[in-house]
Amino acid sequence: MYIGHNDEIISCEVSFHGKYMIGLLSDRSNIQEDGRVQVYVQPGKHAMAALDELFRLLPDVEAVNNEFAGNGGVLENEMFQGQFKFGVNIDKLAEDHLRTFSFQPSFIYTPYEWTADMFVTWDELKAEIPVRLRALLESLSN
Repeated sequence: MYIGHNDEIISCEVSFHGKYMIGLLSDRSNIQEDGRVQVYVQPGKHAMAALDELFRLLPDVEAVNNEFAGNGGVLENEMFQGQFKFGVNIDKLAEDHLRTFSFQPSFIYTPYEWTADMFVTWDELKAEIPVRLRALLESLSN
């Protein structure tokens, strides 16, 4: 979020598959009455967009939650390189585990209310991600 001197929203960025997109529509119509920017989350993913229709334009948008669920196994980006990917079959174990969560997206969106206790600092989150992933991957290995 980019906030101006008078507390007005200047711009908004959203994460989109490792990149960033503008999350504020040019006509600012996705700023809600309470002052929050409305964005949508791609079903089963961490990508966001100002328009829900954008997701329908992606190839395999439904298949990534069904027959392609878990493809690629453990995703370990550059920031966490070498911190939690271990074992010979860890990608296969992760794929099998993720496939148990496959679903058919409805593309019906409902608002989600975030409470203050859900937020942590970036440093806390960056420290917690490897801890949680190692614990999950260990449980899959046993």
